[in-house]
Amino acid sequence: MSLVKKSSDLDLEELNSQIKNNISSPIVNSEPVIKKPVSEEIRKTDSAETEESTQKTKSRYSDTVNLNLPVGKRNEIKEFFNTYHLSMTQGILFAINYLKEDVKSGKVEISKLGVERK
Repeated sequence: MSLVKKSSDLDLEELNSQIKNNISSPIVNSEPVIKKPVSEEIRKTDSAETEESTQKTKSRYSDTVNLNLPVGKRNEIKEFFNTYHLSMTQGILFAINYLKEDVKSGKVEISKLGVERK
């Protein structure tokens, strides 16, 4: 027994009813449906997650600063702050605030040449 019906096997009434159903059914969308590759969907979700994590980071730190340091200086600074259980960000902020207070009180003077105690 064949799974596929030959056109000769189709009943004429059945064929007419199929044609009527196909023609009389309303056309919902005249544009062809094009499915996007799965990789694009993954990229969109990855970028959404990245944006979400970036927003979380930005809410904690609103500004970003890039420093150009001589070779090895970053590790030296990091080790120094780690001995006091501080992150580099915390240590740099503490150092800047301390220096600002000393400048305001007149204990220190800052110029292009460096920092000078009075």
